[in-house]
Amino acid sequence: TGEIEGPKVGLLTGYNMVGIPRDLSGTALDGISAFGSVSSYGWISSGLTTDENKGKFVLVNSTNPVKCGEGYFTNIDSNDTLPALEDYSDVTATSFKIGLKPGWNLISNPYGGNVKLIDMKVQRVNESPVTWEEATNNKWLNNAIYYYNGSDWGKTYFFESAGGSPDAILIPWIGYWIYVGKDDVTYSIIIPKPE
Repeated sequence: TGEIEGPKVGLLTGYNMVGIPRDLSGTALDGISAFGSVSSYGWISSGLTTDENKGKFVLVNSTNPVKCGEGYFTNIDSNDTLPALEDYSDVTATSFKIGLKPGWNLISNPYGGNVKLIDMKVQRVNESPVTWEEATNNKWLNNAIYYYNGSDWGKTYFFESAGGSPDAILIPWIGYWIYVGKDDVTYSIIIPKPE
């Protein structure tokens, strides 16, 4: 519970899915500054799909900087940990809203503490937010977060669901795929600050 001191985030060989739980307002961190790697990529979804990721990876640089709440693929060559970025403050807002696109989205936990997927809310356009369970029952999103196991574990993905065993948790500094299954209006997820 609460916020975690640190971090010292160990990385796997090759590409890792990561995010930064820091207030990055007004910054323009590139891959070197944020992750210690020029090989850092964000994701732009280009719509719904049934058989593969539909979209493209985009290089992180000063014109396409790292953003809090977004996830990234980064390939660390020489370091085995992420930079701590202790010069940047923690996100202090009681909740954090992330806009989503139809299809696959690469997100991360904006806070320094774990957040259960079941505790998140989903907002459709400017309507009142609903529970994660209601949103997934309405098929707005899949009830799952997917994370990459890296080349050390066979370059495979694993998923967890809200209410599953284990119950899905967004861990700081890790990136996750989530899937938006509707393209009728705009959707956002609202992540509560850990208590």
